[in-house]
Amino acid sequence: MTWLFSSLLVALAQDPGERAAPVARDDVQLVNEAAPGKKRWSPVRLAVGAYGVSPNMKGFAFGFDASLRYHMRHFAIGGGGRSAFPSSDASEAQFTSLYFGPRYYPFPGSMSPLLGAGLGWSWLARRDVATETGPSAYVELGIEVFRKDRFRVAAISRLDLPFYTVSNRYDTPVSLGFTVSF
Repeated sequence: MTWLFSSLLVALAQDPGERAAPVARDDVQLVNEAAPGKKRWSPVRLAVGAYGVSPNMKGFAFGFDASLRYHMRHFAIGGGGRSAFPSSDASEAQFTSLYFGPRYYPFPGSMSPLLGAGLGWSWLARRDVATETGPSAYVELGIEVFRKDRFRVAAISRLDLPFYTVSNRYDTPVSLGFTVSF
């Protein structure tokens, strides 16, 4: 603190065109002075993203995903919701789900693959039949980058496994998505 005060006095005492000589500084930290703290981001992250899903391997339906997760060093736990609607005549299905489950990150660094699984409730409708609803499970595999920064980015492939059929036909929605967490 004294070096700051002495530097200020030297700067005020000199002429405006004159350059001050460097002042010797004592780098010993005093007991009462606190070291500057490092900014730590919250472990709770909100993620939003877009994805494409193919419920029956006949065309893609595009949709949005939103989730809230609590992140730890190697794990994250949380849930969210997603919904996809047909975007063309080729895609004939609509898929919506609410889900909850953990994710595992094998590497604690800034970039890591992820493996997740969980349970949820889903709605699946095809153009020619009524909407079916029921419990479902999912597994996901992806990669997340910028894990130590304020914004994280993840690319994920996901397989949903409904515990029901739609008019005696079992569909397993496969999706590819991209999310940004903050």
